[in-house]
Amino acid sequence: CTFAGFDTYLHTGNIEFTRHHATLLADGFGNGGYTMTPWEGDGEKGYIDTEMWLYGLPEMSTFLQNNGFNDKIIKHRTLLTNSVDKTKWCSTSNMWVDTYLNLPSEFQVTGNSAWGTSGFEIGCDKGQLPLFFLNPSATILIESDGTRKPWWTRTVAYTSNPFNNGGAPEINFVCLNSYGQITTSGTGIFYNVRPIFCIG
Repeated sequence: CTFAGFDTYLHTGNIEFTRHHATLLADGFGNGGYTMTPWEGDGEKGYIDTEMWLYGLPEMSTFLQNNGFNDKIIKHRTLLTNSVDKTKWCSTSNMWVDTYLNLPSEFQVTGNSAWGTSGFEIGCDKGQLPLFFLNPSATILIESDGTRKPWWTRTVAYTSNPFNNGGAPEINFVCLNSYGQITTSGTGIFYNVRPIFCIG
């Protein structure tokens, strides 16, 4: 894990987060990769209906708790996308949720919204994480063997032509490819993930 920032979420949330904390970025969740596949439907419920949010991240949180972090990971409230316009694959609403572990947004990684679809994607995460601001090369995921790997963010990506999968509409998410490029991909592709979490 790498320190990504300090007091990143202090005083945010519909229930105010008042605890001083460090924000960590966890690498090492890449064996076999992960998808952003919608659990129900074809993506109209946004990020909170992905298998990643519903099942992948809770499993990773349990792993971290059982491997050195015990009860050190602290919960906070954040806004996550829960509705997408299927005509443009543009997010149209978000909702408050409890989170222990989450994927960073495009904005937290790059400091801008190159592919993100609307302000609903930013929510409370309105600043670039200091790790990436101070060291842009940290956006590139390098495995222990020196291999560069692509990885997911949680941001729904705008596409003017969502019918790019044999005629079936497909939601896209923002990702970083192995060359360091910010780009988009369909949900069924296997990429690595770099979840963030707070300790304090």
